[in-house]
Amino acid sequence: MKQVTIYKVMLPNFQNQHVYLKDGNKLDYLGQIICQLEPTIRLPEKVRFPSEIGKLVYPFVSPCRGALIDTCVTVQILMLDRKRFDIEQKLNEILNPHNIQVILKDRPVSLEYSDED
Repeated sequence: MKQVTIYKVMLPNFQNQHVYLKDGNKLDYLGQIICQLEPTIRLPEKVRFPSEIGKLVYPFVSPCRGALIDTCVTVQILMLDRKRFDIEQKLNEILNPHNIQVILKDRPVSLEYSDED
């Protein structure tokens, strides 16, 4: 099972009307997941859907009739942006069938303060 860590400090302000996979130094849930599962993919700025990247990203993008389309998994995750409940549990419910486990953390280790100083 692949493990993905979502860092809360990197999430955008979901109160904004337009939320993107990547906006500046902020990445939404799906943006962080894609960056960790597919490190060779560079997310362009202001992209709303994984299919707009133009690459096949399992399980979020699927080929169909010569085009790349977003899957139901993508839509389920994007709908979590405005919900208030246990996001970690919901993401795991959506992604566990695809052998992906999600862990939520406040911040990456490099941003945490050390008590040893």
